[in-house]
Amino acid sequence: MINITITGAEAISSRISGIISRLADLTPAFETIRGSFWDIEEEQFSSEGGFSGGWQQLSPGYDAWKKTVAPGMPILQLSGDLMRSLTGQSDGTIAEISPMEARFGTSFSRGLEHQTGKDRLPARPPLEITDEHRQQWVQLIEQYINGGGAV
Repeated sequence: MINITITGAEAISSRISGIISRLADLTPAFETIRGSFWDIEEEQFSSEGGFSGGWQQLSPGYDAWKKTVAPGMPILQLSGDLMRSLTGQSDGTIAEISPMEARFGTSFSRGLEHQTGKDRLPARPPLEITDEHRQQWVQLIEQYINGGGAV
């Protein structure tokens, strides 16, 4: 008669159960990604489109008008509402997290107009998520699923 003893079966079973449980609810990973998204947006606005190669300068006429009504305000920040909404600081912020899905953005329609351009308004994308950002987020989710500690 041959006896085979598997040591650590309970630990393996516990680890697999943890992975299954974390796969069913990615909320903690999404919460970390939300903070990362807001940090990216802070950088995008402070660099005036740095992740997009820099935003196109304002037209001379609009620039002159803006200097009289909002002196010192950077591009895409007449009132600052759009920037605040994309950095988690206003009622216009979209940050919806559920166990299997997350949505981040702005409820201000002018965000889409700036993203894609409209009529004579050139595209100045407030959202520019790079492949590097996406890869970091995938790694955060993988770390969370594998039980690698706090994300």
